[in-house]
Amino acid sequence: MNRHNRITRKIHGIVFLTSLLLSPASTFAQTTRQVLYPQGPKNQIHKQKTPCAGGWRGIVTYSKTLKDSRQSDDPGIRKSIDRIQHKTSRDYEYAGRAVVDGTDPQNTKVYTNVNFTDIDLSWGLEKVFDTCNSRENGHWFNIEGTDDRQTQAQITGSAKSFNLSVNEFEGTYQFSLQFPDAQGQYKREEHVKRTGHCQPKNNEPFDRSTNEATKIEGQSFTIDSQKIDPDKPDR
Repeated sequence: MNRHNRITRKIHGIVFLTSLLLSPASTFAQTTRQVLYPQGPKNQIHKQKTPCAGGWRGIVTYSKTLKDSRQSDDPGIRKSIDRIQHKTSRDYEYAGRAVVDGTDPQNTKVYTNVNFTDIDLSWGLEKVFDTCNSRENGHWFNIEGTDDRQTQAQITGSAKSFNLSVNEFEGTYQFSLQFPDAQGQYKREEHVKRTGHCQPKNNEPFDRSTNEATKIEGQSFTIDSQKIDPDKPDR
């Protein structure tokens, strides 16, 4: 028995956030500011609610990838000389980019771009050594097939959802974002070849093609309870 298997898998899910301050004043949300009036009565403090001079802006990049390949060569069901072989591969990539404009904290704008590709390839071969009658020494009966699928989608537009909040008492923040759904195309090619079979009809090929519109749901993520560095509150 001769068997070879090779498996390679690499999965990454990565989120990068880069931010800039619009103002040295309070950065994230509307706050209540205490104003001391030195000309008034001793220790007189008035609470005055004022909007932030600026909000948060920055660039968010998100990626999700999968790279996988497998190969096998196994003996047949009836005889070890027979072979069943397979090769498969998968190359999946979701890449999202969001530009956050928080100039107006009450109306944050989030512009996004998404590119999605998923290529899934499969090949198989079954070989059986047999005879059609007692007068021959034998020959190979072969069935070879491929099943290849490819999905691609793109979108440019506003984020499906976005939230940035700060807990000033605990010095933490929460950040969440969902990219918009992407419209794309799904293609599939299926082909089967048969050779060596005794009846001619059993050697007829099979072919089918699929090409249709598809929708890829926008990926989302949440970063929760992250500490704020008082020396670098914009990061």
